[in-house]
Amino acid sequence: MGLTIVGGIVLTPLTTHWPGTNPLLRDVVIILGTLLIGAGASLRLWAGLYIGGHKERRLVREGPYSCVRNPLYLGNLLAAAGITALTGSPLVAALTLTVTTAVYLTTIAQEEKKLLPLFGSSYAAYLREVPSLLPHFFCISCLIHDFKPSTITHRSLARELGRSAGFALLGLVAFLLTSAAPSVHALLVALH
Repeated sequence: MGLTIVGGIVLTPLTTHWPGTNPLLRDVVIILGTLLIGAGASLRLWAGLYIGGHKERRLVREGPYSCVRNPLYLGNLLAAAGITALTGSPLVAALTLTVTTAVYLTTIAQEEKKLLPLFGSSYAAYLREVPSLLPHFFCISCLIHDFKPSTITHRSLARELGRSAGFALLGLVAFLLTSAAPSVHALLVALH
């Protein structure tokens, strides 16, 4: 997924549409992209702290895992959507989000096949009761009572903070490349 996002970011100066867009629309998209990156990184951090080291040892159904079975992947997809929004390129956004979604859906199917024999009927019940990627609208109430993980390891905290910083860095690079797009377009026209 990271390679897909980086590849999309590299294409940004060639495909961005910011030079001709309405400044207000551009600002709204930048704010939305930044919020999506923050939401995705936060969800990823929160879910990573819950699952930290327990992935194949016990079935985690607390916190974000009570609303959606794959909050790490949902967080990644939200952050990817934000990063690609900052590129200003519908082409980059469509390609990146299509590829990352396909990769995650395939990964989820493979993981479910692996976890079902491992956790048996409790996992089968979890599959029936909790949606895979898109939470039910009313799941917020269950999160209020279960907001923090029971154990947090330094390793899982460091790993998830690093990944969150990576999303922020990719978003910054996308924004900077988008800002440079008019110059890149002018250079390409001059060379052509």
